[in-house]
Amino acid sequence: MSNNIFRQQFNKLLSEDINDDEEEFVEMDPEDEEAGEEAFQGSLSDDTDPKDFDVNPNSFKSINRSNIEEAKKWISILNDFADLINSVDNSDSLNHFLNRVDREGSAFRGVVRSQGKRVTRIAEEASAMAEVLGSHVVGSDRKERELLQQFPNLSK
Repeated sequence: MSNNIFRQQFNKLLSEDINDDEEEFVEMDPEDEEAGEEAFQGSLSDDTDPKDFDVNPNSFKSINRSNIEEAKKWISILNDFADLINSVDNSDSLNHFLNRVDREGSAFRGVVRSQGKRVTRIAEEASAMAEVLGSHVVGSDRKERELLQQFPNLSK
């Protein structure tokens, strides 16, 4: 059987598809707002409200600095948590506790060997999250300057 039996039908469908896509392209002047609005209105479905597409690009009036203070609080909490879990100097830390109870004859024998990496990983993850938040806090002044340049009517 040859592959030519479908070729004629395929070529017919392909040429019809190409002809259907050849709509007339009208170049518009970007400065002509009335024509742009008219084209926009014509592109909407009957049940679409054009006001749904209205956007105020500068809807905020001030820069919110309370997020920075809250982030600083979380950085402190995360660092304290990492220290509480993994410090060998702090007698209240989980790491210190596990090392103290991992003795011969204890129910916790072998816990440091089996779970020590987990304790370290949890502390590392908490510290890493604190670092991420810290980088955003450090970059907040630069972002604030950029926002003030972009939107001069903002207040701090």
